[in-house]
Amino acid sequence: EGRRAGGGRQIGGGRAIHLGDFRKMLHAVDALHVRAVFASAACSGHFSNEGVEDVISPENLARFLAEVQQVCPRPSVCQVRRLLSSLSPPLVVRGGLLTPLGLTQLLCSPSNSLIDPAKRLVFQDMTRPLCNYLIETSHNTYLEGNQLSSRSSVLRYVEVLRTGCRSVEVDVWDGADGEPVVKHGYTVTTEVLFEDVIGAIADHAFIASEYPVIISIEQHCGALQRIKQGEIMARVLGDRLWKPPWDETKNDIDIERMGQISPWSARGHFLVKSERGCCERCRNPLPVYDRCIALPTMKLSRSEKFALQHARPEKEEEVAAESPEPLRHQCHVSSMTAGKVAKLRSAVGDEALRRWNSRYLSRAYPEGTMIASGNVDPMPLWTSGVQMVALNYQTPDRALLLNEGLFRSYNGGCGYVLKSPELLGAVPGDGPRPSTCEYRNRRLRLRICCGHRLPRPEAPQADVPEMLAAMGNTLLGTDASSPLVVVSLEPGGQVSQTRAAVNDGYHPVFNHDAEFAISEAPLHILSFEVRDAPTGQPIARRAVSLDAVREGFRWLSLRSTLGNTVPHG
Repeated sequence: EGRRAGGGRQIGGGRAIHLGDFRKMLHAVDALHVRAVFASAACSGHFSNEGVEDVISPENLARFLAEVQQVCPRPSVCQVRRLLSSLSPPLVVRGGLLTPLGLTQLLCSPSNSLIDPAKRLVFQDMTRPLCNYLIETSHNTYLEGNQLSSRSSVLRYVEVLRTGCRSVEVDVWDGADGEPVVKHGYTVTTEVLFEDVIGAIADHAFIASEYPVIISIEQHCGALQRIKQGEIMARVLGDRLWKPPWDETKNDIDIERMGQISPWSARGHFLVKSERGCCERCRNPLPVYDRCIALPTMKLSRSEKFALQHARPEKEEEVAAESPEPLRHQCHVSSMTAGKVAKLRSAVGDEALRRWNSRYLSRAYPEGTMIASGNVDPMPLWTSGVQMVALNYQTPDRALLLNEGLFRSYNGGCGYVLKSPELLGAVPGDGPRPSTCEYRNRRLRLRICCGHRLPRPEAPQADVPEMLAAMGNTLLGTDASSPLVVVSLEPGGQVSQTRAAVNDGYHPVFNHDAEFAISEAPLHILSFEVRDAPTGQPIARRAVSLDAVREGFRWLSLRSTLGNTVPHG
């Protein structure tokens, strides 16, 4: 490298650029973005200044903040003047008038996020029973890739827990030298020690959230290594392991003293979910392991399925009188594949399944045949009230995007979202509820104005030949990306797509209007996916709960498909 006079630097024998020239270039490029933002905001009709162009008076800005941005309480002109007095040129000009650049910096900032800042904090009641919440849940947490040949890694637990996930899965098998191991059985995936996994969970569980972590154990070990697991969990997790009250005479959980577990009461603790076992030889229970289980797995009984199909609540005294089946408590978890949940939902209907899941815990996970570690659509499961919808976090597909939209920027990203009244089993007679006509009239209208400093595409996709054929070769043969935005509302799969901003990923202007019907579903997620038009490769994306969306001109920071924040994007 060689330096030139004036601060320019020459690299590799090429031409040098001075710092001042570089700043001028950025200012010229960003001016297009500023004009696009100002033009869109000016469409509101609040910025007329009696012949003075491209500046905004305190009076007009106050009116814009109150009527368009819905700032409450309504800001006074004096307050707006104090705000403008804190800014310096070129954001303001003499006389206390806001410039287009100043408006752009106000609108395109985290403080003007599309997501309501009040709902980015923990704002929901966290003292309800666990069954009243949707819980962020990981499937086959230890795997880095597919279900057949990928590596198992302790670091996966670290990464997943640090995103705020509150339920991780541990598949345990008999290992050598009496040490249980974690792996995907009957495959060539590698293995890691169970003790190392528990140690990683213990060290990283409560960095992103203080609320309880559910350790979901899929048990494949014999009696000796189950006992070993109990000893490891008791030693490594210590007082943070939530142990249920124990009935010595029945050698089982004392349900009468159990009480209810809430995210608040169990914060900072670990809840082990597993099925009970017994010694293969003497058939005696294994209390060392069983006493660690706060959430025992229990399959749906015949009487419970009958009660669900006939839309009547199951009562404990009826079960005791009709069959010797064990009684179900709020701590018991029914775990089944997403396909079985879909069949049950088809047989009993949404309302019956929601009422059931308002009283008891359920976990749904992908079919074992999804060897590429793909995910199922979580929306039908969430809208049926299933609390733990397990997803493969190593696969950044659309299901994982919806999962991020529900949990990551809502209720503090704590991993628990309180169910709506409909998901808690409310029926029309329980209280006021919008009529079918009112639901039909609910619409979401939005305009995608522009993007700013979008990154290059991340990874190739194979399903783009039709797009290439439709667009011809106009976008090929260039290093610049040509972004377009696909916005959708779930459930229902309503989609709207912008045109491509040809060869302009730095300041693409879209000015695209979209309108969606808001369905009767108890949960809605709005997603934005930016793709490179000629290749279909993902550039960035973001999803948010519709309940957290604010009106007005808003800014939405984007993330990569791996969940990392895109700087300035």
